[in-house]
Order: sequence, then structure tokens, then C-alpha cells
Amino acid sequence: MFKSNASLLNMVLFIGCALLLLFSVWKLVAILYIYINGETSEATITAYTEKVFNLQSSTGSDLTYSPIYTFTTSEGKEITLYSDSYNKEKKYTIGDKVKVYYPKNNPKSAKLEGYFPWKMYSILTALGLVGLLLFWKELF
Repeated sequence: MFKSNASLLNMVLFIGCALLLLFSVWKLVAILYIYINGETSEATITAYTEKVFNLQSSTGSDLTYSPIYTFTTSEGKEITLYSDSYNKEKKYTIGDKVKVYYPKNNPKSAKLEGYFPWKMYSILTALGLVGLLLFWKELF
């Protein structure tokens, strides 16, 4: 089954890449599901949270921002959420109206338009797939 010279490290890395691939594909499918099948509403940017990123950087600390927004669901319930994405620049100004996507049964999983983490999960998927193929070659 395995090559006789396959190392334990190769097996561990193969399993790690497989888990990375599964996780990133799962997250991409979940995001895609919200985007295609979710409800939409108009959110209002109410504030920003600030977070210092990379305190040990040689260039000093970088301040990042994440929007806080409020929207009303199709059932009339008002929801206020903190975005889980931080950026170096404020993408919107306070008071801006932005489209929000959310699953009808779980509006607290809402995503602001422009804040879907497509790139991150696409890169993780690619890394997982490349690693899986490389270590597959080493193991089998």
C-alpha cells in the first residue's frame, strides 16, 4: 500500500494537507450557499472595531478595522453583528448602506457584500490540493 521508504513525516503532512483541503472546501461551499441561497437585506454600517495586528513587526504595529453593522431580517428582527474580517483600511464610512447575505435560519451568520473571504479559502484549497498531490506521490 505505502512505499517502503515513506516517512512518518510524509504521512503526517499528507493527512494535514487532506484536512486543510477538506476544511477549505467546506468553508467555500458554506459561503457559496449563503451567497446563492441566502436572504438579502440592506445593512447600515454603525461603527468599526479596531485591532492591532502584528505587534512584533519591524515596521511597528498595524491597526486594522472591522465593520459593525445592523440589518433587519425578512421576519422583521433587527440584528447587529461584528464582521469577522479585518482590513487595513475602512472599506465603508459609518452610515453607509451595504447589501448583506444571510441564511434564513441563521441570520447571525450574515456576510457583508465585499467581505466574503473567497480569496483566503481559495488559496487554502489550492495549497491543500498541491500538498496532497505532492505527498501522494511520495507515499504511494
